[in-house]
Amino acid sequence: MSDNVIYIIIAIMILGPIIILFFISANNQKRVKEIEQYAKRNKLSFKKYFDKFIKDCGNMRCFSEMIDPNFCYVIEKPDKENGNIYVGELHWDISVKNHRRSSSMYHREGRECTLCVLYDDGFNLPDFDLLRETLKEKAVEVLGMNQTEDIDFDDDKDFSDAWWLSSNENMVVRELFTKNIRSNFMNFVDKGYRICGYRNVLFIITDKPLWSKDYSKLISDIRMIQRFMKNNKKFYTPYSEREEGKEESKEQLS
Repeated sequence: MSDNVIYIIIAIMILGPIIILFFISANNQKRVKEIEQYAKRNKLSFKKYFDKFIKDCGNMRCFSEMIDPNFCYVIEKPDKENGNIYVGELHWDISVKNHRRSSSMYHREGRECTLCVLYDDGFNLPDFDLLRETLKEKAVEVLGMNQTEDIDFDDDKDFSDAWWLSSNENMVVRELFTKNIRSNFMNFVDKGYRICGYRNVLFIITDKPLWSKDYSKLISDIRMIQRFMKNNKKFYTPYSEREEGKEESKEQLS
């Protein structure tokens, strides 16, 4: 092998990762810029960070393996009656083991995806975490290595095989996930969504960052989930009843 070929190979090995990282960074910057432009076109507010969501839900299980999660580059779609929606990017770090003995045992690597959050004060949800049950989850369950119990339904094998449902309130979640609600969730099996709820918050975590052109569909999907989950009246108080309750409270105080 000639010296020139060796030099070319070495140059590719050195410059290749740098070039790849440059294009990834440029692509990420372009995606973020388009989020801001999407907000302007649709006359929506744009926030660089939305810390309230992390404060409200950051202790949930779905964030347990994330280091320093941040909800950033967020657009707000206000709706007084049906609840505000926030869409943006979830950025976090993970701890990765090094294979080189000369370096520290672990280092941090950045990750990102799209997060769509709905605040609806009519909900009073138990915490739940719903994600696609893949071969990985099935193997972990068989080997008894899972840290959370998969809530299965004996009368609904299709749902139980398709989804991994977990919660700190298993019995309450069973009441929430009626046959009708489980049936509706089957429409989202192949969308790459992780769907979670806690108190007055519903949110979707996607399996990859989305471009702003896909936000409308994501917003439509979370509204659809909201609509069929509202049918379980035990966990939802309609807007009109909440307003009546406020008026009654005012009258009692006056």
